[in-house]
Formats: sequence, structure tokens, C-alpha cells
Amino acid sequence: MLRILHHHFLRGPNLICPASGLLLVVDYDAKGAESLAWRPAASDLAPTLWLLREAFPVVSESIELSSPDYICKSKVPIVALVLATAEIIMRDFCTQPRLGRLLVSDERQMRFFLPCDEPAIGMAAWTLSMEVAQVIPSFSELNQSQLLAHLKAHYRDARQTAYHFGLNQSTLALARSALQRGIPHYRINIPGQLLQLGQGRYRKRVMETATDNTSNVAVIISRDKFKTASLLRAQGMPTPHTQLVSTTEEALQAAKQLGFPVVVKPKASGKGKGVTVNITNEAELMTAIRAAAVYKSGIIVERYIKGDDHRLLVVAGRLIAAAKRLPAEITGDGQHTVSQLVAELNRDPRRGVAPFERLLEKVDIDQEVMKFLADAGLTPDSIPAAGLSIRLRGVANLARGGTAIDVTEHIHPDNRLLAERAARLIGLNVTGIDFLTPDISQSWRDIPCAILEVNATPGLRPHMASNPRRDVVGPIVEHLFPARSDGRVPTAGITGSVGKTTTCRMVASILSASGKCVALSTTQGAWVGEDTIRLGDAAGGGIASTLLFDPRVEAGVFELSRGGLIKKGMTLDALDVGAVLNVYDNHIGLDGARSREDLARVKRLVVERARRLAVLNADDPLCLAMREFVTAPTLCLVSAVSENPAVQTHQEAGGVVAYLDGSGASCELRLYEGQHCVGSMPGAEIPAAWGGRYRPGMINALFAMAIAHGTGAAFDAIRAALGSFQSTHATNPGRMNFVENLPYQVCITWADGPVAMRELAHFINGLKVSGEKRLMLCAMGNRPDSFIVDTATVVAGAFTEYICSDWEDLRGRPAGEAAGLLARGLREVGVTDEHINLAASHDEALDLALARSSADDLLVMVTFSGVKAWQKAQALASG
Repeated sequence: MLRILHHHFLRGPNLICPASGLLLVVDYDAKGAESLAWRPAASDLAPTLWLLREAFPVVSESIELSSPDYICKSKVPIVALVLATAEIIMRDFCTQPRLGRLLVSDERQMRFFLPCDEPAIGMAAWTLSMEVAQVIPSFSELNQSQLLAHLKAHYRDARQTAYHFGLNQSTLALARSALQRGIPHYRINIPGQLLQLGQGRYRKRVMETATDNTSNVAVIISRDKFKTASLLRAQGMPTPHTQLVSTTEEALQAAKQLGFPVVVKPKASGKGKGVTVNITNEAELMTAIRAAAVYKSGIIVERYIKGDDHRLLVVAGRLIAAAKRLPAEITGDGQHTVSQLVAELNRDPRRGVAPFERLLEKVDIDQEVMKFLADAGLTPDSIPAAGLSIRLRGVANLARGGTAIDVTEHIHPDNRLLAERAARLIGLNVTGIDFLTPDISQSWRDIPCAILEVNATPGLRPHMASNPRRDVVGPIVEHLFPARSDGRVPTAGITGSVGKTTTCRMVASILSASGKCVALSTTQGAWVGEDTIRLGDAAGGGIASTLLFDPRVEAGVFELSRGGLIKKGMTLDALDVGAVLNVYDNHIGLDGARSREDLARVKRLVVERARRLAVLNADDPLCLAMREFVTAPTLCLVSAVSENPAVQTHQEAGGVVAYLDGSGASCELRLYEGQHCVGSMPGAEIPAAWGGRYRPGMINALFAMAIAHGTGAAFDAIRAALGSFQSTHATNPGRMNFVENLPYQVCITWADGPVAMRELAHFINGLKVSGEKRLMLCAMGNRPDSFIVDTATVVAGAFTEYICSDWEDLRGRPAGEAAGLLARGLREVGVTDEHINLAASHDEALDLALARSSADDLLVMVTFSGVKAWQKAQALASG
């Protein structure tokens, strides 16, 4: 019916949605076309939705699927049904569940976007939706029981897949709470429950309710039930007189000493596993010992105390919530069998199909249930009398099918203090205390009760299930990030057509000079402080977010390329400062961008996600138009001229502006907040601008000044760093690097496109060179013909000889074609063939350029492979 032609995952804010999601391109056949024409009446759709409610227990939670009207009134009902079905899977496994969208539809294809945290979750949801779309339009013609079984099986498979790759209820609740606080979160292992909250030096890692603040020694103590009981009893706290045994004889002796009934459990286990309660004789004791021995951690025997099982949640030494846990049970109605009553119990949509998938668990009729039925004189086929309650489990854990009641408001003050003291004694910052008492509202000092266990990683489901309105995750997040901290380090994201890399380098230099350990990612590589993480193109949000895992990081500066934003999403959820330097023609024709306006829409993502300051080029109309999409509280407009009308108006209104005042060696870089001058510095002080003669260096520095100011850097540090930053092979490889120790001058740089090449030619024209000026240039093959031709046209006349080549990566063009287009551009403006050399390859062009240069010449090598050019030049210098 609907067949996926292509799909890819966009992580973080993207061109479609502010959150992650799966983009699907599908086509459809004749049968699919029939389904798209499906127009059900509300009366006809009602039985269909009834079937979905039977197959998918959570349908009633969906506004879209809870009544026929939404589907029937939709423009394309089958699409509405598909998207609503997908959403019921994704809502339980995504931090920001949203309904998917049909983006584009024509006679052959459709494009869908499914918001989801992980691609596997989106695909599981889509697969289930396709099953629904395939059978529902033919609902009345199919065998209903077979159809129900078919859909149930696919629902179970979809949820199990989503559960495998998603977060469980406790971890997901923590992620959602952090999101509400503006704290970023990152999955560390997928599948898995390890989650990082915050960035860099502020990071906190959690696995369910275990956190970086959790004491390892306290965990060791709490996992050993005997050690825990001994420690608490020594402090005068009520315990069930726990005894450690190693043989059946010792267990029998302990039981006799304590007096039946007793409890047997593993020395170290959780979720009620291996626990047998209310053992009244030796035969039951032997069976219980065998059940506990399976876990191979040792066996403990303790006194059985009558009462209700309570879970007390203590966070940072304060009791947050109390829940009375009730074991799984059914109540007879005099009409249905035990099996039917259990099936009805499991119909509760809160009970998941996979462990810990939802707030409650299903109950299977297993050996334990059979024992309780036998004790009650029943079998699965028995019909219990009306009103008769039948207990199904020996423990009240939710993991074993139990339920819970919120009793936080009823707990006695003594019991509250008891729980808080026990947490302090064990040393756990987040703990769940299992407390047995017949009445939580009475003091432990007045009635028989006991602390059974102190759990190091307590599940939150008893509290979430018993009272969804009680916030039990917020206090954990507050404990990890006190005083409303958002856990973020200062971050800057920089995009544009040209100048991104050098601007990033300058900003990183400023922040480093301010004493911060900076995470930096550009097209050159990725670094944390002085440590190189990787070399090569790292201009994307994926590597940027990875760098923020490092606890040394105190600030981040990230180049965000067009390709990454389109094909992968921004990944980073937000930035403190977002900057767009310019929008040129460099990437028109790539990845669906057909115009500068399309490119501007892509680059706009970076300023849309700025939290504190958005920085825009006021000289570029497309950048200036992005103002209306800025949500940051502060906007900075940057201009190469002080007379820019938009800058003047913005400054008069009290806005932040940065501009160049004057030109050449006498130029000043100025930064203002309204009429207040934050600072200024002469362009002649900036080495990367070559005494003010290299205009791109001045503009890069101007943007860097504004961006660094937005991250909180003091202007003295900004001026000092810009005044010492030199664009060398060590500090900014492949960008205006001059090679020493050669008889002639060599400048290695990259200039992408006519605008950048024109600026480079202007700078070279101003240099005094007694010999020849020679240019080696290459072109990216994925640029339009006219772009490549114009790249060469603008440098004609600035050099005496030109060496043209392809770049190393041909990017879809035949060998020599890009080089030929460069040569064509030179010829069109009068450069004769005797001054043009066509190299057979990029490497040959590098070698030829170096070989043809002689004393007093200037050789400019324009290549994206700056490191390779540098290595060849260095080899020549040392040889």
C-alpha cells in the first residue's frame, strides 16, 4: 500500500519541527490510492474504533482516536488514522510527544514527519500504522476475531521495539522534568537508560534514579539487605530481626528462633524477586529457600510482620512522597472465572505489554498465582463468589502486578523523620524505603512495624501511578541542579556561507583567554581545550553535543554547516548565542536548496534557537530579514559600515550593534549597547586582518567580538585575544596561513566562491611583491557551472599565472571538468592560455604551483585541503 522510498532521522531542531523526528518519503500503489479515497461515515467508523480500543488499550487516551469525528472530518481520513495510530506508540517513549504531519502529497508520493526521540521508535510506530491502514478500510469484510488478534500482535511488537530503544517510565519522567526547566538532556547509550542532564562542567548523569551524586559505598550497603538491617537496628530503628543463613539447617533454626510466620528473600535482589512472605511451616520454608537461592547472593530470614507495604521516597534528606503498595488481586462477581477476571485486570491501559513499559504490569497466571488460588480453594476455571477478594501475589511490588495508593498527606511525622534518618544513615541522596506498618498515620514507636529495605535506585512508578499530580521527579532534578540552574555552559553556534571557521576560531580564542576550557568544532576538526578529539570536517551539531559530554568543558563554540542542518538537524537543542554571518550562492542546487532564500531558511535555524543573543549581518538583506524569527531577548546587528540605516535605527532603540568605523589601517571595531560603548579597538591591532588590509579578517573579528560578548566575555579579554590571534597553521589551518623558510612567499587559504575570492584578490593586490604573483585554485564539483566560472572571473588580473584544478573529491563531476570551468572563467575576462595551467589532479596542481615558484614570488594556494598543501610546502622548505 504505502511503501517507504526513503527515510532519515533529524535530531534536534530542524527545518520541519523544533524537535527530533523521522522524515519518511513514501509512494503508493493502486490499492493505496483506494485507501486514500476512503471516506467513512461516523456510524461506520465507530465499530472500527471499538476494535482499535480492544487491540490497543491506550486508544482511549488519544483525542484523535477516541471518537469518529476527528477521522471523518479530516481531509484524508486514512492519513489522519495513520498519524493518530503512530502517536499512541510514540507518546509513551518520547519526551515531547506530538502528532505527526503529512508534509507534501502528489499523485505518486507523500512525505511524512513523525516527531520522535529515536528513529527506531518512529519506525515501530509507522509499521503499526501501516498495518492499521492496510486492514481498516476493509474492516467489515474481514473476520473480526482474526483481525483483532492480528492487530494485537503488531501492537505488542511495536511497543516492545519502542520500549527497547526508548526510556522507561522513571528515566523518561526525569528527562521531561529537565526539559521543563530548560535543562538539556542527552542519551548516552541506545538502547539503555543512561542519560546525561546538563552540559560540560555542569553535567549530571542518571540511570533511572541513580545519579552522579549517589554514593557508591551507600549503594553497596543498601544492596546488602543484611548489612542494611544490621546498621539500622544498631541505630534503634525498627527492623524485622533479619538473619543471614547459608544452609537449610541454619534457615530452619532462624525460623524457629524468630517464630513462624517468617519471610525468606535473597540477600541482594530487587523488584520482589525471590521473596516469599508469610511462611508458616517447614515445607514452605524449604520451597522459599530454593526460590531465593536462584539469585546466588545469599539468603536471609526475617520475622513476618503484618501490615501494609509502603514505599517512602526520600530525596536530598527530605521525604517527598509516600505510597501504600497493594498486591495484585481480583474480586469475584459470581459470573466470571478467575482467568476472565485476571484478563479484565490486565485490560487496564496502565498495564504495559513489556516490563516497566507503563506505570503498572500485567499479571500472568504463573506458579505463584496458582499457589494463591490453591490456598483459596480455587483454580483458573473457578467462578469466585461476588465480593470475594483473591490475592494473586505475595509481594506488593508494582513490578509484580501490584497497585498503589498515595498516602503522603497521612504519614505520621515520626515516620517521616524515621525515613529521612534512615536515608542519611545509609548515605543515599535518592532512596526508596520499604516500610511495613498496619497504619502509616500512627507513629512507628506505638505499633509493630519495620523498615524492610532501603533501595538505592527506587522506581518512581508507585508514586506516579498512585497520584499523577504529585511531582516526584522535580525534587530530584532540583537536587541535581539547585537554585534553578539550567545546567548549561555558554555556547555559540555560527553559520553562514563564508567566514564561519575563522570566526569560530576567534571566539574560541577569546573564551580560552578568559580562562575557560572550550569545546570547539569546525570544518577543520573538534577540540576540547588543547586536546584534539578528531580532525576533518566536524561542522555539525552531532559532534558538538558529544563534546558537551566532557566534564572539563566550560564553554562551546560550534560551526554549524548548511549540510548538517538540512540532513541531520541541529542536534543541539539550543544555543546561548546564534550567529548568521552571510548568505551567498555557495550551496544553491544542493540538498533541495534552489535559491538564496532557501539557504537563508536553513541558516535561520541557528538564530531561531538562540536563548540569549542573536547576531545578524545587517549588510545582508536575507540575514536582516531573520530579525522577525528571533526569540532571544537581545539582538545584535553587525555591519561593515557605521552608516548602515538598520544598525543606526537599532542602536537608537537601545539595541546592541557592532560595526566598522572607517577603513583600512585607520579602521576601528566598535561594540555598543544602545549609546553605551562596550568597547572598541583599532583594526591595525588585529593580526588576522593584516593591519586592517584584509577586510574579511576585520569582519570575522567584528562578529567574534559580538558573539563573545553574548557569552559573557569581558571586553578586555575580547580585545586582548583578538589582538594576539594570528591565523597560522597551528591556530587556524588552511585559512590565510603563510609558510616560512622558503625563497618565495606561500599563502595557503580557502576562499569558497566569487565573494570570498574577490576579497582575497583585493588583499593580494595591496601586497608589494617584487616577483610574480601566482594563484593555484580548485573548485568543488557540486557547485553550479556559473558559480565555478565566476569564482575564477573575479581574480583575473590579480595574478600573473593561474594553476587550475579539481578538488580531491570530484563530487559528481568528471575529472578535469571543474578545472576547465575555472579556466573558462579566466579566459572570458581576457586571461590568455599562456598564463593558465590546467593540472590533471589536485595533487599535481599543488606540486606544480610549488615547482613553478621562484625567489621573491608570491604563491597563493586556494584549496580546501590546506593541511596537505602545508605539508607539501613544509617538505620543500625542510628539503
